[in-house]
Amino acid sequence: MSLSIKRGDIVCIERRGYRHYGVCVDFDKMVHLGPQEKLLPAFDGQSKAVFKLEQISDVAKGSKFYAHNHMDDKHQPRSPDDIVSFAMSYYKGEKEWKYNLVWANCEAFAIYCRYRAGVVALGGLAIGGVVAARNSNKKSKNESSN
Repeated sequence: MSLSIKRGDIVCIERRGYRHYGVCVDFDKMVHLGPQEKLLPAFDGQSKAVFKLEQISDVAKGSKFYAHNHMDDKHQPRSPDDIVSFAMSYYKGEKEWKYNLVWANCEAFAIYCRYRAGVVALGGLAIGGVVAARNSNKKSKNESSN
């Protein structure tokens, strides 16, 4: 693992033609996400994301990876404990994320965990804006339906 990656950091893995993102939650472990099904329906924003807790080196599969906290100069990051706890709440199923390949993807998730800032991730570029209700607390949804 890159010694520069710490708990709460956004992990960027450079793949051929794209980058994959997640949140470092422990030494060489990250929470990251992808669509529940094939990528084609991942454009509709209705596909539930699948969260994984895996070794960073296993996810990278030999690709270059590093900490990518590129918005620290624009947004105050949360504490490492808060970032990790928030990311783990998605992994444990306490919250859900509606996956969209463009607007609510792995980069948007990692940014949201670190900053809780409303940003839109578009092809590796974080653009100021609103992440429109992509995440929701399951408990709140259940309470409102009762």
